[in-house]
Amino acid sequence: MIYGNAGDDKIVAGPKNSVFGFLDNDWIYAGSGNDTVYGGYGNDVIYGGSDNDYLYGEAGHDYLNGGDGDDYLDGGNDNDYLDGRDGNDKLYGGYGHDTLYGGAGHDYLYGDYGNDWLQGDAGNDTLIGGYGVDTLWGGAGADKFGFNYKNAGIDIIKDFQASQGDKICISKPGFGAVSLNQFKYNAATGALSFNNQIFTMIENKPAGFNINSDIHLSNGFV
Repeated sequence: MIYGNAGDDKIVAGPKNSVFGFLDNDWIYAGSGNDTVYGGYGNDVIYGGSDNDYLYGEAGHDYLNGGDGDDYLDGGNDNDYLDGRDGNDKLYGGYGHDTLYGGAGHDYLYGDYGNDWLQGDAGNDTLIGGYGVDTLWGGAGADKFGFNYKNAGIDIIKDFQASQGDKICISKPGFGAVSLNQFKYNAATGALSFNNQIFTMIENKPAGFNINSDIHLSNGFV
């Protein structure tokens, strides 16, 4: 285990380490191996390097870069920037207005609280804004835009493409949904509503949007 302690630390770790930045603004490079890194307090910069890493920004405005491998990135508090890079990554924004970028691979992006920007990029990604007014950009691939609660804020979907296999996934228990007949799409505005309550705006306004084929009702949470 490596501890940064007080002060602005620069840490370059060897393979398979647990690193704790602790106080102040730290710069941490995890290197090779499956590493776990905690930024602690302060505005931290954390690079996962190769392999499958767990990166936690914790408090402060942090930058987390997963690098290669299937990584887990958690921004924690404040306004963070999470970059999954290559691999099938899981990104959680936490509190604050966060930016989540999946990169290559089939990624899972969850904004959580705040007004977040989620961009899947290449691959078949899942994007869930959470609470707040979030912006979701799937990019290339068959992407899922997930909604667990009808009162979580009106999100903006930038690029819904049914031809690429995109789906809007709705939690039946979270919405209290029984049937797809409860959903309506306004082709003129791009508004998608449930029981006449708008929960997302599809900015590119796909003219051929079909509620029966483009929306999937999930028996659980997305």
